[in-house]
Amino acid sequence: MKKKILIAEDNAAVNKSLELLLKPRYQIIPAMDGKQAVDMTVAQLPDLVLMDMVMPKINGFQAARLIRQHPMTHSIPIIALTALATSDEQNECFQSGCNEFIAKPFKAEDLIPRITKLLM
Repeated sequence: MKKKILIAEDNAAVNKSLELLLKPRYQIIPAMDGKQAVDMTVAQLPDLVLMDMVMPKINGFQAARLIRQHPMTHSIPIIALTALATSDEQNECFQSGCNEFIAKPFKAEDLIPRITKLLM
């Protein structure tokens, strides 16, 4: 059975490219905003969350905090995918509960090994 990855990304093109990259290996659950990411994480209990930090409704920082606070989802690994690449934003990602930080644009060879490591 394939592991489930929730992709929280409001940019349709980035969402599609992530889906194409990951779908051969994983079951994909899409979320188009931060609120939907939290709701879908609680409902679907994915094995990992790829979280954009700049999204509508609630941002990725808030969504990661909410995922960490929920008893059913607190230990699900979260990888921050964001164009906010300063050290302050990177620190905020980790303070929000993200396990990894990957700056956009990213390469498959940067993403796949980190996903694999967190799913072990």
